[in-house]
Amino acid sequence: QLPVNHQALIIGGGLAGMTAALSLADQGFASFVVEKEDRLGGNYNHLYKTLEGLDTRTHLKSLLDKIYKNPLITVVTSAEIKKIEGYIGNYKTTVQSKDGEKVFEHGVVIVAIGAYENKPKEYLYGQNAAVKTQRELETMIYEKDTKLAAMKNVVMIQCVGSRDKERPYCSRYCCSEAIKNALELKEADPSRDITIIYRDIRTFAFKEDYYKKARELNVKFISYEENRKPEVIASGDKVEVRIFDPILNEEIS
Repeated sequence: QLPVNHQALIIGGGLAGMTAALSLADQGFASFVVEKEDRLGGNYNHLYKTLEGLDTRTHLKSLLDKIYKNPLITVVTSAEIKKIEGYIGNYKTTVQSKDGEKVFEHGVVIVAIGAYENKPKEYLYGQNAAVKTQRELETMIYEKDTKLAAMKNVVMIQCVGSRDKERPYCSRYCCSEAIKNALELKEADPSRDITIIYRDIRTFAFKEDYYKKARELNVKFISYEENRKPEVIASGDKVEVRIFDPILNEEIS
């Protein structure tokens, strides 16, 4: 029999990594959280509210407070893993950070490295300032960007960069985010004309209620097929979106 190290190394300090560390601590196990950025939180740092109304900033602050006050959790930020040696139950991992190299001994590795927001190449993103990702739009909404007042016509295109040959899967995220931002924009200014162009609306579980609410607030929904994608055309500092409407059986913009 070989002795087993009961400490864990968690790669990634986002929501999943922090939750794992707190869960282990609740069970009496120590962990090392290694994060490459200079702060914990990952993508959670860029969210303000969930579709259901949870204040994510307050929730993140609560998580961080629990993490840094817990004696069983060691956090290393601005860090990079240089080497992992050993076997299940007994590992030695060399971590490089601004404080130099450290070697952590642990028995298990939890990989919680998260994901990057997709930055699309199509629809003039990065070429025209009027084209934003949902995360960028959310930041504008909750940071009360003065440019929002002029946004009277908003079009949201779904399944950008997914459900195609490169990424044949659904992200399970975009539809809910679009509806969340559409509701915020519509409730702030009911006169706004908001259209969501989609292939299939997938608001999982009880989030379907928010889809119904968006329709009640006159958010428009237009479906499209993969072989008839919408077209985005630059029009000064704005853009024009053209789409074939299967109900009207004609192109609209």
